[in-house]
Amino acid sequence: MDLHIVVRHAPESHDLEQVKTMHTAICADLAIPQLDAWYVLLDEARSTRRPRDLNRPVEENDENWAIKRAQWFAGAYVLIHGLRPEQIVPLPDWAEIEAELLAQLNDAIVLDDHRHPAGLTLRLCRVLLSLTTGDVVHFKLDAAAWVLDKLSPKSQAHVAAAVRVYRSDPTPGDRSLLAEGMSAFRREIRSVVERIPGR
Repeated sequence: MDLHIVVRHAPESHDLEQVKTMHTAICADLAIPQLDAWYVLLDEARSTRRPRDLNRPVEENDENWAIKRAQWFAGAYVLIHGLRPEQIVPLPDWAEIEAELLAQLNDAIVLDDHRHPAGLTLRLCRVLLSLTTGDVVHFKLDAAAWVLDKLSPKSQAHVAAAVRVYRSDPTPGDRSLLAEGMSAFRREIRSVVERIPGR
């Protein structure tokens, strides 16, 4: 779950310290390692340019800004307070969305990050589904179910293991299967993407 907090003015350092304390308390209450929350200036949220996160020590821009905007315009959010996101952010076009989806796919292949293979597997399933359907509003587990008949038996087993790990119900060999098969799975997803009609 992502949180996006839009603010009119950049917070002061003491405000950020209070935010850090609040995040720590929330994570403790929910028994989660971290809170994925973005603090964005209102003026930047109104742009198609990727906004900065004001609460990160190193400047970082939201690399999935178009995808998130598309999800918000489709109603895939819970409003906690203030304006609805579609009253603030611009509607993205497909070129923006497609570029971010392809960047996710490319990063998964180039970065060779094996720290969270189950989550990465399900994200790639969702990337494939989104590129195929032109719709980015999908849950990871729905994407995993949809993708199965598009893949080889080996990759089907890989996705099934990822689903079990994601649901915190792994079998003894699931984690090693994911670690050993991640590179081959990523290559197969890229191959399927390259065969999407019109690409």
